[in-house]
Amino acid sequence: MGVDLSLRARDCYTRPMAKKLIRDAVHGDIELGSLEIELIDTPEFQRLRGIRQLGTAYLVFPSAVHTRFEHSLGTSWMAHRIVDVIRRNTAINADAENLIRVSALLHDITHIPFGHTLEDERRVLPRHDKDYARVQYFFGNSSVGRILEREGIQSAVISALTSSSSEGTLQSDIVSGAISADLLDYLRRDTYFCGLSQNYDARIFESFVAGNGRLVMDLEKAVCCVATPCPNSSTCCAFDTHCPSASTFTTRRSRPVP
Repeated sequence: MGVDLSLRARDCYTRPMAKKLIRDAVHGDIELGSLEIELIDTPEFQRLRGIRQLGTAYLVFPSAVHTRFEHSLGTSWMAHRIVDVIRRNTAINADAENLIRVSALLHDITHIPFGHTLEDERRVLPRHDKDYARVQYFFGNSSVGRILEREGIQSAVISALTSSSSEGTLQSDIVSGAISADLLDYLRRDTYFCGLSQNYDARIFESFVAGNGRLVMDLEKAVCCVATPCPNSSTCCAFDTHCPSASTFTTRRSRPVP
């Protein structure tokens, strides 16, 4: 009996992949799940390929042409690494981790070209995550919105990405808190593509814990993770306020990450 190869071929192209491995210039291998792959393949997410992460900075740093597309992939991966650490002491089920990674992946989907210039500097437009009409456009009746609604996480993702620091949750803290997946990606990515040597020690991940439903940093576990070597000691704690290299980076963040 003959086999309809055309049906099998079509099925291969329409069924979401279980997992996918992407090689990133900054973080190395990034593993994506089937839901993340499906969201990445939407028109709303693909448009991020055309939005430069640093706006016009490429006019000064010619290699700074990276986009919000790869930054979003990296942020999702940083969220995964944070979750991997805090689940050692806190129970995080698969649904909660899925929500965190999807929120991290989509955290910049409402961005527009030159967004920080138009929104934060010139204040011509409201912030991308505070513009209700824009949030509804990208998370409402869109390809992304329909996928999130099907998964039952549409409202939770919107809440995680638009909540203020005073009403934050563990999910929103991990995605966009003071020290978050967002920051841990762009600190490395932006300096890398600008040709600068600034970096942080990956051991900072070991300091993350969950406390009272928020993301906090355990000062007893903190290690020296600043880019500038401490002139006092090669083993100086990054949260030692007497260390001139560490103080500017950590003294404002050595508390629950709001």
